Amino acid sequence: MTEFILSADFNVFPDGYEFNPTFLLSGYSFVELGDWLKPTLKVREESDNENKNPKERGLVFSQQGIEITLPTPVNKVIFRVRNDSVGAKVECLDASGTITEEKSIPSIFRYVDFQIAAPKISSLKITGGEVAISRICIAVCVTEQL
Repeated sequence: MTEFILSADFNVFPDGYEFNPTFLLSGYSFVELGDWLKPTLKVREESDNENKNPKERGLVFSQQGIEITLPTPVNKVIFRVRNDSVGAKVECLDASGTITEEKSIPSIFRYVDFQIAAPKISSLKITGGEVAISRICIAVCVTEQL
């Protein structure tokens, strides 16, 4: 069995780039939650001045949130995330839309790697806070056939 990482990376987009309220990237489907008449999905570049880390760009969205459907169901999702406020959370949903796990995203004011695990995660719902996602990744296993 071979494992490879499938990721959607927002660092490749320029600062200020705007997305439609629903879009596909690297097999992931992104849907903005809330009022589509005032779309807020855009890339924003930020730096961590305290630690002088290089600038990173991430997808920002309103507190109403975003739903991300994964390319295939997995048991763990890793993403690089920044939260500049309180109250942000991520929910894992299975194929039927049932919440199987929920986790708060800490208010850190810099990008950090964050992971959540649950059986057969089909999508994630991220709401609250002031969240930016730099990258989202899943590990996909492929059975080799001779």
